[in-house]
Amino acid sequence: MNRKIITLSAMCYIVIFFNIAYGGSLHHSIGLYYVSGLNDVVDVIEHNLEERGYSVDTFKWPIGLSYQPYYQFDNGLRLGAGIGPAVMTFGDVDFYDIPLKFNVGYTFFQKNSVSPYIKIGAAYHIADGDFVDGGELGFTSSIGIEFSKSNYLRWGLEVTYDSTELDFEYYGNWRRTTKAVKPAELVIGFFVVF
Repeated sequence: MNRKIITLSAMCYIVIFFNIAYGGSLHHSIGLYYVSGLNDVVDVIEHNLEERGYSVDTFKWPIGLSYQPYYQFDNGLRLGAGIGPAVMTFGDVDFYDIPLKFNVGYTFFQKNSVSPYIKIGAAYHIADGDFVDGGELGFTSSIGIEFSKSNYLRWGLEVTYDSTELDFEYYGNWRRTTKAVKPAELVIGFFVVF
C-alpha cells in the first residue's frame, strides 16, 4: 500500500513541479484550515486515559497549515497534490496528523476575478500518537472559490469532505476494542494562491 502511494505521489509531483503538461500554469496554495475531527480524536484518547485512572489536560489546536500546489490547464482541468492541514495536540494527549492528498478537479470561469472550482481525490493520513492503531486511504471531495485582484496573487475559500478513517485502541467495560475516527471529516479553510 505504501509503495503505491509513493509511486502515485512521485508521478503527480513530476507532472506538477516540472511542468511536463502543456497549456497551463503551476500554482502554489498555502492556507489555514479548521479541521473538525480533531475533537473526536482527542475525546477517544482522553477516554482511554481516564479509563486507566489518569486526569487529563489537553490543548488542542484544530487549525492546520496546508500547502497544495496544482497545475491548472487552459481547458479548466486541474491536477493537484498537497500536504496538510497538519494538526497536533499538546499536553497529556500526544497526537499528530499530516494528510497527503492527490486530486483532480475543474475550475469554472478561469479568466474571471471570481472562479469557483470542484475537486475529487484521495488522501492518506500520516498519523501517530497515543492509541493510534493505523489508517487507510480515503476519498476526498472539495468545493471552493478563488478571488483575484491580480494575476500573481489570489485568495480563496474551500470546504473539503475527507472520508479517511484512523483506527484507535478503545478501552471500555474492561476490554480493548478498535474505534474508527475520521480525523479531518470536514475541513474549512482560507488560502492564498501565487
